Amino acid sequence: MAIESLDRFRGEFKRYKANHPPPDFSEVIDFSCIEDHKTEIAIFDAPPGPSREVVQRASLLGMKPPDQWQVCGLHHVPGVMVVPNPFLAGAQHYWVARCIVDYPCHPNVCNLDAHMTRDGNGKLWSPSCDKMMKKLTWVTLGYHYNWSTKEYSPLNQSEFPADLSSLSSFILHCLGFHQFRAEAAIVNYYQLGATLSGHTDHSEKDLTAPLISISFSQSAVFLIGGKTKDIKPKAMFIHSGDIVVMSEQARLAYHGVPKILSPPGGKSSIPRCLSDVELIQRIQQIQLICVTETHRSTDNEESSGAKRRKTEVGGRYDFQDILKFDYTCLQTNWKTFEQYLASTRININIRQVYH
Repeated sequence: MAIESLDRFRGEFKRYKANHPPPDFSEVIDFSCIEDHKTEIAIFDAPPGPSREVVQRASLLGMKPPDQWQVCGLHHVPGVMVVPNPFLAGAQHYWVARCIVDYPCHPNVCNLDAHMTRDGNGKLWSPSCDKMMKKLTWVTLGYHYNWSTKEYSPLNQSEFPADLSSLSSFILHCLGFHQFRAEAAIVNYYQLGATLSGHTDHSEKDLTAPLISISFSQSAVFLIGGKTKDIKPKAMFIHSGDIVVMSEQARLAYHGVPKILSPPGGKSSIPRCLSDVELIQRIQQIQLICVTETHRSTDNEESSGAKRRKTEVGGRYDFQDILKFDYTCLQTNWKTFEQYLASTRININIRQVYH
C-alpha cells in the first residue's frame, strides 16, 4: 500500500482512463482556453518578427508566421512548451496523409511487420483497407527503435523523411533550439480506447536535445509529471495541430496518454481544422507557392543570399516532397481519410538520437 501511494502518476492515469463513471475533466488544462487556466499556464514571448524568407518557409511547411504563434508552458513543469495549433488552414491534411499513406511504407518499420509480409513498397493504405489500418499502432522512421532492447543502432536505420525533418527543425529553431537534428521518429496511431502508459524517453544517446511531439485528429488527455512517479502529473488536452516540446527538466519526465477523447459531434465527426473546406483553401495557397518556387533555380540556391536565408531559419530545408505532392488526389479521396480519422489520433514524436 505504501508503494501504491507513492505512484501518484499511476493514480492520475487510472483516474483519467476510467470509463464508468467517466472522469471529471475540470482540472485538465486546455491551451485553447488560456484565460481559464491562468494559474497553471505560463505565456512565453512569441518568436521575434521573422524575415520574409522565414515567412515563406513557414508557409511551405503549412505554418503561420512564427510571430503569430502562441507559445505556452506550465508553471509547475519546467521545460515544457506547448504551441496550440500553429498550422495554416488546410495544412494539417498534408501531414495526416503522409502519416497514413507514405510513412508506413518500406523501408520504414511498423508493428504489422511481425505478423505479415509486405510486397513492393509495403503500402498499407487503400480505401478498402480500413480493418488493416485499425491494426496499425506505430511506425518508426530514421533510426528504428528496438522495442525489445529499448535501444537504437546505427545498423538499423533508414533515411529520415526530408519534409518531417524540415518541419521539426524549423519549429525548434523558432523556439530557440538551434542545433536540433531530426534522426528518429515514432508515429503512433491511437484508436478510441487506446492508451499510452506512463514512461520516460531515455534511450537516446543525446538527452540534452529536446523531444518534439505533433498531434493530429482526435483530442487526447496528456499527462506529464516529473522524473519519478511519486510526482503528481499535470493533465492537459492535446488537440489536432498542437505541438509539445519537452526539454531540460521535462526531457526525462514521466508522461503518458490515459485517454483518447470521443469526437464531440458523434462517431463520424472530425475536427473542423481537418475539413475538406479548409483543404480547398490550402490547395489554392500551395498552387501559388509552387508557381513562385519554380522560379527559384538551383544556381540561385547556391548564391550568397540563399546561404544567408538558410542561416536565418536554422539550416538547410528540403521542400520537394511538399511541392510534388498530389493535392488534387488528396482532395478527391479526403472523405475516405475522414472515415479513418473519425476514430483515430495520430501523433508524431521526433528526437535526436546522437550528439
